[in-house]
Amino acid sequence: WRDAPVMLDGLIRMVAVTGLVGFGTNYIAIKMLFHPRKRRPLLGQGLIPASKQKIARKLGESISKEIINSDLILKQVKQEGLVRRHMQSFNRSMRETLALPEFRDDLLRMLEHYLNRIIKSDEFRSSMHAFVKGFDFEGLGGLESGLLKIYRFIGGDREIADRILEALDSMTLSLDHHEKTLNEYLDRLPDWIESNDDFVEDVILNTVIFLVERINIQNIVTRNLEGFDEMRLEKLLLYSTSDQLDYIQYLGCILGILGGLFIWLPLESFILFGTAGAGLFLIDATLMRMKGDR
Repeated sequence: WRDAPVMLDGLIRMVAVTGLVGFGTNYIAIKMLFHPRKRRPLLGQGLIPASKQKIARKLGESISKEIINSDLILKQVKQEGLVRRHMQSFNRSMRETLALPEFRDDLLRMLEHYLNRIIKSDEFRSSMHAFVKGFDFEGLGGLESGLLKIYRFIGGDREIADRILEALDSMTLSLDHHEKTLNEYLDRLPDWIESNDDFVEDVILNTVIFLVERINIQNIVTRNLEGFDEMRLEKLLLYSTSDQLDYIQYLGCILGILGGLFIWLPLESFILFGTAGAGLFLIDATLMRMKGDR
C-alpha cells in the first residue's frame, strides 16, 4: 500500500536526538523548579525558592483545613475507639493507685498545700476584700446590728474586711477532719467513671477539641516552612517526589523517540500509535469498570 520505499538512513540518529531532546527538556524543566536557589541577574531564580513564602502559606492553609482539624481528629478518635480503650486501662491503673495509703496521704497534703496558697494569695485577698465590702452592714437590724456595734466599739473603727484578711493571714487550713470524706469519694471514683463512660468520653473529646482549636496549625506550619533554607526545602520535596520526577524525565525521552518516528513516517506512525493508544485506553477503561463492579 506504500509505493515509495522506506528509507532507514539516519533513523537511529533521528530517534536518538529526539529522545535526548525530550529527556533533556524535562530534565531542565525539573531543575528549574529548584535552581538557581539564589536570585541571579540574568537567570532569575527557581520556581520553588522564588515562591517559598507562598508555598508555605498555602501548605499551612491546606494542612489546617484538610488534614489537621478538630472535626477530622474527633472522627478518627471515635472510629478507632481510642478514648474507651485507653480509659479502661487508665481506670484499672487508677484503682491500683487509689488503693495505696501513701498516695492518699500525699494527695491530702497536696490539697492542703494548694488551698493554703490560694487563701493567702493576693488575688484571693483582693476578691475577699471586695466581697465583704459589698455587704450592707449598716442596714442590718435587730440582734445582728447590736452585735456589730459592740464589735466596732471593742475593736475600733477598722473595717470588717481588713479584720477578715488578718484572720486569713493567721489561719492554716487543715483537711485532717475531712480525710474520711475524701477517702469515700476516692473509693467511689473508679466505679463512677465506669458507670458514666459516655459522659467521661465526651469530656475528654471536648477537651481535645478545645486544645486543637486553640493551636494555630496554619501559623505553625507556615513559620516552620518559611524557616527552611532553599537546600532543605529542595531535599524535602525531592525526598517525597524523586520517583515521580524520574518518571517524568524518562517519559520525556519516550515521547521524544515517538516524535522522531512521527518525523520519519508521519502517516504510518499516526495510524500505529493512534491505534495502540485507543486500544490501551479501552483496556484501561474496561479494567476500571470491572474493578468498580466488584
